[in-house]
Amino acid sequence: MYATVDDYMKRFDAPADMERLEAKLSDASLAVAAALRADGIDPEDPPAHIQDALVLVTCSVANRIMPLGSDITPGASSSMTTAGPYMSQQTFATPYGTPKLLPSELSLLGIGGSAGRMLHPHVQPQGVYDPWRPCHD
Repeated sequence: MYATVDDYMKRFDAPADMERLEAKLSDASLAVAAALRADGIDPEDPPAHIQDALVLVTCSVANRIMPLGSDITPGASSSMTTAGPYMSQQTFATPYGTPKLLPSELSLLGIGGSAGRMLHPHVQPQGVYDPWRPCHD
C-alpha cells in the first residue's frame, strides 16, 4: 500500500468506519499500481521522486471512493432529506466507488501523458518512400 490510515487522517476527516478506510486505501493503491504498470513503471519499486505524490494520490482516490456515511445508500454520491412533506433524494454518479485516477492525479505521478509524434515521410519523384532522407532539402 502506498498510503496508511495515518496519511489519510492528516489530509481528510476521520471516517466512521476505519476498516472500510483500510479497504479503500488498498483499493486505491491497486489502482495506482495499475496506472504505474501501464506506464512501464514497476509498482513494487517506484521512483523516489514520486513517493510523496503516491501518498497524496492514494489518499485522494480513497477519499473519493469512501461512502458518505452509514445512513446513505452505498454508491450514492449525494443525499438530501426534507422533513415535510417527506422528501428524500439520492444522487448516484457512475464513477463513484470505482478507484479510477483523474488526469490531474496521473499528472502528479508524471504518468498518463501521451507523447505526440509527427511523421513527415519523404516521397522521391519516382514515388519511392525514403524514411532516411530529410523532409526539407
